[in-house]
Amino acid sequence: MLIKVLAHGLMFGKETYCRSPWNAVDGLLVVLSVVDTIVSLTSSGKNNKLGILKVLRLLRTLRPLRVIKRAPKLKLAVEALIASIKPIGNIVLICCAFFLFYGILGVQLFKGKFFYCAGQDTRNITSKSECLSADYQWVRKTYHFDNLPQALLSLFVMFSKDSWVNIMYDRLDAVEADKQSLWNLLDVGVALISIISIAVDKTKAHVIPFNPSILRVCRVLRLAQVLKAKRLRLLLRTIIKTLSQVENICLLFMFFFFIYAVLSVELFGRLSCSDHNPCHGLYRYANFRHFGMALLTLYQVCTGDNWSGIMRDTLRLCRPGDDGCLSYLHLASPIWFTSFVVMGQFMLVNLVVAAIMQALEESNENKAINLPPQEGEAEHDTVRSLQDSESDTEEGS
Repeated sequence: MLIKVLAHGLMFGKETYCRSPWNAVDGLLVVLSVVDTIVSLTSSGKNNKLGILKVLRLLRTLRPLRVIKRAPKLKLAVEALIASIKPIGNIVLICCAFFLFYGILGVQLFKGKFFYCAGQDTRNITSKSECLSADYQWVRKTYHFDNLPQALLSLFVMFSKDSWVNIMYDRLDAVEADKQSLWNLLDVGVALISIISIAVDKTKAHVIPFNPSILRVCRVLRLAQVLKAKRLRLLLRTIIKTLSQVENICLLFMFFFFIYAVLSVELFGRLSCSDHNPCHGLYRYANFRHFGMALLTLYQVCTGDNWSGIMRDTLRLCRPGDDGCLSYLHLASPIWFTSFVVMGQFMLVNLVVAAIMQALEESNENKAINLPPQEGEAEHDTVRSLQDSESDTEEGS
C-alpha cells in the first residue's frame, strides 16, 4: 500500500491510490489490520475498554476480497453485480418503504403481545404478574414486534417464506400485552381440516389401488412425451449451453461462500446446545464448528431450509460462565444472516436465471434470422426481383 501511495499519490489526481475502488478496499483492510494489531498489543485483561475493538478481528475475513482484483472473471462478475444495483434502485426503495410501513403497523398492533409464561404448570396462569408470583419466567418469543428493528427482522423472515406460519400462529394465540397467550380456536379448525384431508387421501388409496412401478413408468413416458416439444428442447439446449457461460457466477458463489464460512466459524463456532440454551436449528449435522460443516450449513441456509431456526439459536444473550457466547453476537447475527440470505437466495440465484434468459433470447433471435422464407414470401421476392431487373433494362436502353 505504501509503495502504491508513493508511486501514484494518495488522493489528489486522476490516477491516485484512492481513485480506484479496489485500492480503497485494500487500504481499508490494511488500516483495519493495523488497528487490530495495535489493540491486541495494548489491551490486557477482560475489563479493558479497548477490548471491545477486537471485533475488528472479524473483518480479517474480508481479506480474500483482494483476490477479486487479480481474477479477471471474478472481477467482471462483481462489477456486473454492482452495476445492476443502480437500475433496481427504485424497486429497492419501494421494498424498503413496504417493509417500513408494515414494520410500524406491526409495532402498533402487536407490541408486547409475543410473551408467554414458561414453567412446569401454566394452565392457571393468565397474566405476567401471576407468572412472576409463581416463580416462573415471563419469556418473549424470538421473533416479535416490540420495536421497529425486531419488527423488520420478523417481516424479513416472513418475506423469505421460512417459519412465517409459526409467527402467524403466535399472533393468533396472543391476547393482550402482559397476558398469557391462549390456544386459538382457529388452530382447532386447521387441525380438523388436516385430519379430514388425511382421511380422504387414505380412503382414495384404499378405493383405487395402484402399482407404484406402473406409476413410475407412466411418469417416465410422460416426461418422454414432454421432451418432444420443440420449445422445451430449445430451453434445455439453452440451459446446457449456458452452463459453460456461467463460470463467472460460479466463481462468485464459491468466493461468497468462502468468506461467510470463515466468518461464521469465528462468530458461531463455539455455540453449543444445552438445557438452558436449547437449539431449534443447530444440531449434529448443521453447525459452524469447523469450515467444512459451515459450508454445508450455509448451503442449507441458502436453500431456505429452516434458516430462521438457525438464526434463532444465534440470537442469544450471554450468561455468566457461557464461554461459547460473544457479547455482540445478538447484534451481529441478524446482519450476518440477512445479508447472506439476500445475497444467496435472491441476488446470486437471480443472476444465473438472468444469464439463462439472456441466452434463450439470443438463441430465439438467431433462430428468427436463420429461418427460411415462407412460400408466399419466396414468390413475392421472386416477382420483385423480376420487376427490378425489367426496370434496370428499360433504364439501360
